[in-house]
Amino acid sequence: MIDPHQSRPTWDEFSAHLRSRVPVLVRLRGAPPVDLFVDNHGRRVGLRVASTDLSADSLPDSPFTALQIALVLLEDGSHLEVATTVPDLYPYFFAFAVSIADGIQVDGAEPGVALRRSLRDWSALFEQLALLTPERQLGLLGELWLLDRLADVYGAGSLDAWTGPKGEAHDFRIENYEFEVKTTSGEHRSHMISSDSQLIPSPDHCLYLLSLQFAAGGPDGRSLHEVVEALRSRMASLRVASRFEEILESSFQLSRSNLGHYTRRIQLRSRPYLVPVSESFPRITHADILSLPRLEMVRVSDVRYRVDVEGLGWEDGAVEFLAVLPGASP
Repeated sequence: MIDPHQSRPTWDEFSAHLRSRVPVLVRLRGAPPVDLFVDNHGRRVGLRVASTDLSADSLPDSPFTALQIALVLLEDGSHLEVATTVPDLYPYFFAFAVSIADGIQVDGAEPGVALRRSLRDWSALFEQLALLTPERQLGLLGELWLLDRLADVYGAGSLDAWTGPKGEAHDFRIENYEFEVKTTSGEHRSHMISSDSQLIPSPDHCLYLLSLQFAAGGPDGRSLHEVVEALRSRMASLRVASRFEEILESSFQLSRSNLGHYTRRIQLRSRPYLVPVSESFPRITHADILSLPRLEMVRVSDVRYRVDVEGLGWEDGAVEFLAVLPGASP
């Protein structure tokens, strides 16, 4: 029995055809015949195999914008064609195409079945690679803490108040209040400010910085998965669960299929801390930059700095804190 793996070209061998920019058809050894091809002067690579198990109606949709899936009619009948035109992805596409060929020639699967299997496996791989970084997870947990707190008072309106995912200047805006949520896993309330406009309130609004310190959690800690599930149930009771899930998926790439990967448990290190961003707050604004006695400072932008807010605000439970954010601390 012929082992197709013994005759698969390596990526280095196949890429030689790309460098030559000459159209070529590379037939992989095995049955049924599967071809890898290069055409359009090296600007397109793909896989092609005769297929009777697929039709225009049953052809899988491509989950990747750079991957084209089609049925093409050649002299010997209908063929499944999978291709890409993105040069940076050619090495990865080559491995993907070989996985489809193995499904057909080694496992004996129909082309449509082999394609769906490879799409499923590679989609799962890329989904895991696209998980939120620990820093983004921490930031999201901070925003979800405030969303839960606002729901105590405003109910479904708390979801409308979550303006950060909409691209607004601040994370939350409700009534005449705005909130910028800052999180840290450090021992000090030192937070990164990412622009010279982040701590500027909108007209007729009062801006507050909400400082949340997190630490690794034991039995009392909760994972991002658990926090989202609890909030999903709460939003369902408020009849806005679908909107909540839409925000998570569109803005944070969080869905039911990948949420189970977020299992790291954390908990609050200290009580939430609310700081009014008043004129005396230590911040750098664009006006501060322009006030420097150097005309060329007008060219400075994208200012980032770190500020320690300890001692500038009130802990959860204080009268001043509860006057702005009433409700029970989760």
